[in-house]
Amino acid sequence: MSLGFYAWAFCAAQNNKRSLAVATALAGSFISYGSTPIALGFGIWFWMKNQRAKARWLIFPNLLYVAYYLSLTRVFGLGIQRIGRDLTVATLPKQYLLQVLSSVDATIGISFICKMFLSCLAAGWIGLGISVGIFFIINRASRKSTSEMQPPLDRSDCAKMTLALVIMVTLALGMFAVTGLYPQVAFNLGNRVVLYSALLVVWLLAIWIGSSKWKYQSILFFSILCAVGLSRHWRSFAQTQAKIIGGLAELDRAKPLDSSACWLTKGGRYSRLGWFDHIEGASEEWVATAYFKLATGRRFSVLPLSRFTKVEDDSIVNIKYGVRIMLPKKIQLLNFDTLEVQSITPMQLDAEVKLLPQDHRHWIQRLPEGTARSLVLRLMPKVEYIFQ
Repeated sequence: MSLGFYAWAFCAAQNNKRSLAVATALAGSFISYGSTPIALGFGIWFWMKNQRAKARWLIFPNLLYVAYYLSLTRVFGLGIQRIGRDLTVATLPKQYLLQVLSSVDATIGISFICKMFLSCLAAGWIGLGISVGIFFIINRASRKSTSEMQPPLDRSDCAKMTLALVIMVTLALGMFAVTGLYPQVAFNLGNRVVLYSALLVVWLLAIWIGSSKWKYQSILFFSILCAVGLSRHWRSFAQTQAKIIGGLAELDRAKPLDSSACWLTKGGRYSRLGWFDHIEGASEEWVATAYFKLATGRRFSVLPLSRFTKVEDDSIVNIKYGVRIMLPKKIQLLNFDTLEVQSITPMQLDAEVKLLPQDHRHWIQRLPEGTARSLVLRLMPKVEYIFQ
């Protein structure tokens, strides 16, 4: 939404609508902490065109947001701290290099290719038919002459916009390097941070397409097919989640589930897109807890199990987050795949964890130990758990 508001502000500034530009820039700034690279990127474009007033319309509202955020978090100690606690002068270059490499991988690299290919496969024959129909509708509605399909900017403006977007991406990767939380990932929720790099890729694609009809139609059809495939995939997983919630509700009606017990869960962690785990399911505590809440209307204490959870004596350790939880003598274990409940002890729990399958979130997990894996761990040691 931040990009959407700023795109609106950019168009308003282009059309000399100062009030609208400032208002939408304010909305875009305060809606997300990731708005600063967007504000500076679009503002720099106007600055390079010697339209300094329009640049200020877009940049100044964001400076207000930066001042607000810093005073809220640094002065009053409120809000969410985004800057990583382990950030040092030595770790920042490593974090930035990780952002650059993962951004290339997620937008034009192996992860991107895998996701596009698997999205097309997910469409199936029905999705292919739907895609063909949508393609013909859009293509028929958007028939244009060769001159109309040219980019609306001259070469000088194209170069300036390319530079502005490169600056935007550079700043965005720096922002994520400082937080240390979000590498650029093509799958699951990680794909939302690829927005900045994707904008640059789309812009370069538009320049490459130019007035070529076959390039335009090829990219259009491929994009539609991927979107339809992913839509079908999301719809299928939403049905799976509804089935889980409905099954939990039936279990609770047959015999009320004990909301005071310690509940551990396995299965149902992600949707499966080809070889990769994609949409987040009961992989995190807040999702598993929401399943129970929606099914029963009551609050439960729920902890999903995975290969990176470890049982030590009478406690369980989440290696990913470094959290240790003391376990009672009796534990309720729910299998989201079969909706079976069993009471187990901490000793039995250790055997259950060892039988859990590994999550496959990235192609690098499938590589044998070597240079590529070592490089990732050197840049981001805290992701060692994904190889366990």
